[in-house]
Amino acid sequence: MATVAEIPDEVPTTTTTTAATTTATATTTPKASQVQAAKLREANAKYKNVLKLAKERIQAQEEEIDALRAAAKKHKEELEKEKRAHSAGNGYSSSDYYDNNSNNNSNNNKIVSWIQQTFVATSLAATIWMAPVPSLPTSSTMFSSSLHNSNSNIVYAKEMSSGSGSRVNKDPESLLRLGLPIKNKEARQLQEKIEDLKTNLASKRKSAALDDLKKAKTLISTSTQQQKLISSCRDSGTTTCKSILEQMDETTTPLEQDIRDSLSSLQGSEQERTALDRAYKLQDTLQTSLTQLQEQMVPEGYKTPVPSEYNDLPQLEGRATVE
Repeated sequence: MATVAEIPDEVPTTTTTTAATTTATATTTPKASQVQAAKLREANAKYKNVLKLAKERIQAQEEEIDALRAAAKKHKEELEKEKRAHSAGNGYSSSDYYDNNSNNNSNNNKIVSWIQQTFVATSLAATIWMAPVPSLPTSSTMFSSSLHNSNSNIVYAKEMSSGSGSRVNKDPESLLRLGLPIKNKEARQLQEKIEDLKTNLASKRKSAALDDLKKAKTLISTSTQQQKLISSCRDSGTTTCKSILEQMDETTTPLEQDIRDSLSSLQGSEQERTALDRAYKLQDTLQTSLTQLQEQMVPEGYKTPVPSEYNDLPQLEGRATVE
């Protein structure tokens, strides 16, 4: 006959204790939604207190305005009475008349001041009253918020390459430069200023263009900034980067002079148009040098990684010219 082994009594007891401890821990630990709900309830309480204070302030100011209006009315009646007495020749001096008149004007100014303060308080109360009451988060809104945070970096990268706000980047050369694998903050700042210079010249924002040129010249000509730019160049292209920066520095001098000539010329004149045309050509030269500089910053032998599922498609490797 088979013997059945007895199970010790301690095992169930230990399992039950562990489960109870886990349940207690899960119960005592507040969820994120509960913490957020508590914060929203606290915010609603503060919201109601501010609204109550605004109403009390409006009521107090209305009472003060009524009192000032009554006082002003009384002063006006007294002034009319004294004016009639003066006209009748009862010894009322003109200085007394003007003193009372100035007092009346002072009271009127007080009324205007109190009305302005009441208007500000009323506007504040109306804004608070019309503001939407915050609602408790639902599972769908919490999921949407987490999804937005996870995609924020992707959206920022797309914005840098395509546009910022209402200004959409439609320059193909600029988009290609942004696609280069460069990790140099100064190079991107220089690119931004040179490209903004082109935009401002095209729209005749000459002062803004001159400011962009000054900032770009600082990045090009300052020795510290030059070293930061050259540090990202390939070892074989260090000398080339130095010569490119020297050429860019030389181009900025006549470019600045042409922008200043356009500023000193009459708007819409032939002199302004000629100076802007020269400046636009020099900016294009500066932009071409920028492209050459950034090409020297691309790692030697760099190839853009292509996912394996696209291996059967045609791929462009190297430089191509589109006509």
